[in-house]
Amino acid sequence: MIIDFNGYSIFIPCYTTDIVINRIKEQLSDCNNDNDKLEYLNLVLSFHKDKNSNDEVALMIKRGDFRNEPTLLAQLDAYIPVLNFLKDSILEIKDFKNKKGVTSFVMNEAYFHKINELYEVMKSVELGFISKQTKLSDFTKIFLGLTPDEINSPVVWMKRQSDLIRLFVSLEGSKYISSPTNFSKTLDLCFDNKISGNKFVEFYKAVYKIPDSDSRNQKDIDKVLAIF
Repeated sequence: MIIDFNGYSIFIPCYTTDIVINRIKEQLSDCNNDNDKLEYLNLVLSFHKDKNSNDEVALMIKRGDFRNEPTLLAQLDAYIPVLNFLKDSILEIKDFKNKKGVTSFVMNEAYFHKINELYEVMKSVELGFISKQTKLSDFTKIFLGLTPDEINSPVVWMKRQSDLIRLFVSLEGSKYISSPTNFSKTLDLCFDNKISGNKFVEFYKAVYKIPDSDSRNQKDIDKVLAIF
């Protein structure tokens, strides 16, 4: 819990982007846990928006007034970089908290020899379930029970989210794989949506919205399942 917060100790006179970001990082290193870090970052974000934000007209006027004042111009220029740093830091911590304790799927040892074939079929032009740029090493990681730190290149899924969910529900239901912790969070850890780094929205809700009827791509899903 943050008791004493003073925004002016961060945004000191003659501050620059680097000075502010380094001061924030120093304060974060003293926080005891992720909740304290989030509280601190949100306090800084609120202070920054309240004290340093300018609309376009005000910014234009100030730039004119400060054209011969490099220090003040640097403070105006610092607004967006600092804002983005704060927002990115908050998202990073929230994402880490959300994935804490989550690991990738685990392939049943009896079927582990099927990994290469599974990889080739899902990447094939005929099915195109995963990006053709997917490396076998990255694909294999999603079946090894690895942590978020070890899944540094999630597999890029090229079809609909519902097909991804149907396929892995079937794989798990048939005992080919298991989800060690949370099914929806594990899917989110292991897969990106069509573009590397682009995550699916609300996997948890999507999992429970899947209808009982077959997918229009069910034949392709069945071809994957037939490998086993």
